[in-house]
Formats: sequence, structure tokens, C-alpha cells
Amino acid sequence: MKKTVIKISLYALTIISLIIIWAVNGSLSMTRIGAAIGGIIVGCGLIWLSDKYDFMVIRAITDTKIGGMTVGELIILMLIVVFSILVRFKMLSYESEDFIIYNGRWVDQIREIGWHSFGCNISNYSPLYVDIMILLSMTGLSRILVVKMLPMLFDYALGAACVKLFEYCTPGVNVLRKILIFGLIILNPVIVLNSSAWGQCDSIYSFFIVMSLYAMIKAFKDERYSAEYVFIYFAIAFALKLQAVFFLPVLMLCVFVQKKRKFQISQFVYIPIIYLAPAIPMLIEGKSLKDVILVYFSQTGQYSSNLSMRYYNFFSFIGQAGELTEGYFVMGVVLAATVLGLIFYKIISDRINLSGKSMLFITCLTIMVLTFFLPSMHERYAYAGEIVLIILAVMDRRAVPAAAGIAICSLISYSEYLSGGTFAISQIGSILIALTRLVVILYLINESFKGRAVQEEI
Repeated sequence: MKKTVIKISLYALTIISLIIIWAVNGSLSMTRIGAAIGGIIVGCGLIWLSDKYDFMVIRAITDTKIGGMTVGELIILMLIVVFSILVRFKMLSYESEDFIIYNGRWVDQIREIGWHSFGCNISNYSPLYVDIMILLSMTGLSRILVVKMLPMLFDYALGAACVKLFEYCTPGVNVLRKILIFGLIILNPVIVLNSSAWGQCDSIYSFFIVMSLYAMIKAFKDERYSAEYVFIYFAIAFALKLQAVFFLPVLMLCVFVQKKRKFQISQFVYIPIIYLAPAIPMLIEGKSLKDVILVYFSQTGQYSSNLSMRYYNFFSFIGQAGELTEGYFVMGVVLAATVLGLIFYKIISDRINLSGKSMLFITCLTIMVLTFFLPSMHERYAYAGEIVLIILAVMDRRAVPAAAGIAICSLISYSEYLSGGTFAISQIGSILIALTRLVVILYLINESFKGRAVQEEI
């Protein structure tokens, strides 16, 4: 092990030395060569001394604990956080097509109209999202920060929520693995691009989906934990974005398979309450209740003529640029409902354990199946499922190829949009992406049916 550490350290020092040599316009000089050679000699000497004396000095420093973490672990975490902040600030000034056409103009309109914006049809987003946008727009923040600040902050909240869920599902896990999962979230290129470049709020609603999933798993295990938190978290997610509805079948599954009636149908009442509560200022300002309720219906109709919106799925085999006819729409809905129904039937009939890791697989599988077979899917719609897949990859190394494959597929789709049309996916490329997603779905099905332990009675 020590020899491996020494070799890796030497390779790292060599690379650093080469960077020093070629620094400043790539020109060579005796001073830089001498500095590089000196760096190698000093570095090798330090490694030899550390190895000879069993790293006692280094361990004395890095093993010191501060708040449950060693100094070494704390340094790693700080480096990850600092680097992630720098990456986000680098992309902050980018203005996407959505920002130019929609979000940026909405901020301008809000500032022009003032507080009466609550009563105007400025945006086709949910009442909660519009309330937040109005409040931020009335501050002195720039247009970019109004749109991107909260999603970027929730990237870190999402990372923390994933660590919380991961820790509960795998008790006794070491700190480095928690740091790993946090780093994989906040440094994930798709997550970084989604918030800091695109300015989308997927990290916000996904935070509440992850917390709802955490509350669900905890409710299965802890008799004293209220299942109401599951529905409250989900209701907030749904109040922020329609795509949270992909998690709804998982909630329904828990309601129907339970034994002790801990999950109640009546708890779904939180969904309309939390959705409508932020609309009170809008109703006071004269906005009609019909407009408030039909917001999500207007969103679904906006791209109803497209088979796919860069989320390459089942319809890529037909042609992603094709027109969505009524026949294709019905076919997609029927396929999604049939496949998911068969999966849930198998889960119920085999009494698959719905706690811990198996629930993560089922959640991820549900979102992936729905987004694969439904038409008019955007590249961002499986965001929450991809987050859960990252958690699974840290829990189980066998899930790493699936998580990596899905991340690459999403990154390609994001690049197609954010490049402004300079980068386009061919028909063959879209089919390959669709096949990758199908293989991941088959993997998730296999893993979901492995845990044949009897369902816990809740």
C-alpha cells in the first residue's frame, strides 16, 4: 500500500513540476528547470521520510478531529466546496435562450409593474415559483442572480439531503464516503450546468423529493416518525415543478402495500393546500383561481407537438424530431402505464422489501420508466431519478456504470441546448442514448426484484 502511495505521489509531483516548467507562455528557462528539479528532490525526500517514519507527523495533523471530522477530511471537503463555487461563478454570466426569452424578461416586467405583479399573468410557472421570483426581483439583485442564486444554493442543500438519505440507508458509513456523495452532487457537470448556466430550479424540487424519499424510508423503520412529512415534502416539490409528479406512483405504492395504515389517502390533501397557499397574494390582486389551477396544464400544452425535447427515449426509434400525433401520445401513455403497472404488480406479488436500498432502486426505476416512454420529455425531466442513481452508485459499485452512462447521456443533451444549436445530436446518436437509457432501466428492474425479503409491516 505504501509503495502505491509513493508511486502516485511521485507521478503527481512530476506532473506539477512539468506545469511549473511550462508556465508563463510555455517558455523554458534554467530557473524553471531548476525549480522543477528542486521540487522533485524535495518532494521525494518528504515522501521517503513520511514512509520511513510511518507518516507519524502527517497523521498527527490530519487525524485530529474537529466536529466529528478529521482535519484531513475537512480539508478535502473545503477544497471540493471552494472548487464547486469557483466553477459556478465562472458560468454565472452565461445567458441561456430561456433566460433571454423568458426568465430575464419576467424579472424586467416584475420590476416595472411592482408588487401588483402578483395579479398579472407574467409567467407560466407555479404560484410558489412566481412568488419567489417576485420577492427576489424586488431586491437589488441583478437579473442573473434573481434567476440563478436560489438554484445554485439548493445544489448544496440537495447534496446535504443526499448525504442524509445515504447515511440513513447505510448506517455506520465512514465520513469519506459521505464527502464523496456530496462532491458527486455539487460537482456533477449536469447539476452545475442546470443551475449556474441554465438557471433552472430542478435542484430545488429535487431536494424536496429526496427529503420525501428519506421520510418515506424512515417512516417504514421508525414507528414514531410521522408519515405526514412524506406528503408535505412531496407537496412542496410539486408546488415548485410539475415533474415532481413522476415520484407520485411511489407514494401510491406505499399507500397500497402497507399493513398498519400509517400512510393515509387523506394525507394527499397536503398537495392542493401547499400548491394553492402561495397563490393567496395572486388571488387578492385579482388573478383568477382558474388561471392558478391550470398553470401546469398550460405547461404540458406548450411542447405538445414534439415527440421529444432532447430527452432521447423510446420515441428516438421513431424519430426525435417527429410530430406528436394523438396516436403517438396514446401509445406513450399506455406503454408507460403498462410497464410501470407490471413492475408494481411484481413488487407487490413478490412482497419486495420497500425499505432502504430497494426503495431507492424502485424510485429511480419509476422515474426512468415514465420519462422513457412518455412523449414530449425535456432533457431535465429525469433529474430527480438521476440524483437517486448517484446515491445508489456510491452504495453499490455495480450501479456505477449505470450512473455514469445516464450522466453522459444527460450531459450530451444539455450541451445540445446550451451550445445554442452549434452542437446537434444525429438520429443514430439519439438512438444510442435511448438504448443506454433502456439498458439502465433493465438493470434497475433486475436490482429492484433482487430484494425478495418480506415487506415490513407498517
